[in-house]
Amino acid sequence: IVISANIGVITGRVLTGDKSVAGANVMLRRTGDDKLRLLGGTLATVTNDRGVFTLSAAPGNYLVVAWRSADGPTALEAAMSKAIKEQGTGLTLSPNDRKQIDIRLP
Repeated sequence: IVISANIGVITGRVLTGDKSVAGANVMLRRTGDDKLRLLGGTLATVTNDRGVFTLSAAPGNYLVVAWRSADGPTALEAAMSKAIKEQGTGLTLSPNDRKQIDIRLP
């Protein structure tokens, strides 16, 4: 658990085509040398009825991963592969940062 006044906030939308996806899962997965520190821990939320999400996190590099549970048991694995391919080393979140990202699902 990190308690800090210097957290960053990531907001965004999950879309498919030009439509928002309500109820999509969104997770931040830490990347970089300290990723093992978060093994077993995730920062996650579900999009609202407009497909919007907000997550707060300690400074660091993160992949933003989105998937629909209805897509089956391999959906998270596929979403993680997609995030790595599209985001590379991830999004850098600095203290007090405000970042925005849109994620497109197939």
